[in-house]
Amino acid sequence: MKKISMSALIIGVVLCAIYAQAANNGDENKGGEVPPGMRVEKVGDLKVVLPQGAGLRKKGDVLVVESTAEYAAQKFIEVDNRLVKLESEKDNLRREIDKIKEDLNDIKRRPLSH
Repeated sequence: MKKISMSALIIGVVLCAIYAQAANNGDENKGGEVPPGMRVEKVGDLKVVLPQGAGLRKKGDVLVVESTAEYAAQKFIEVDNRLVKLESEKDNLRREIDKIKEDLNDIKRRPLSH
């Protein structure tokens, strides 16, 4: 019987602490202030505060915030894709510059006609 009442006491204390923290967080964000580097996303009736760029998905009935490893991997993929695109654009610009140089050299070689 002592084990059950001790367990109930511990659960009660934990629930009170969670409730107090939730109430405190609710009071802080009533003014609509979102901490720097964070964003608010509405999911159903809930407003969830997430880090900028982090994904949110539903797994069963639980909302799961994208882990740091998932976030970093996604950012590396995005940066890699941007780098490939920039390199392609650079190569195209290099070809255009070479073409312009050739055209200028052709113009320089032409005799002047009066």
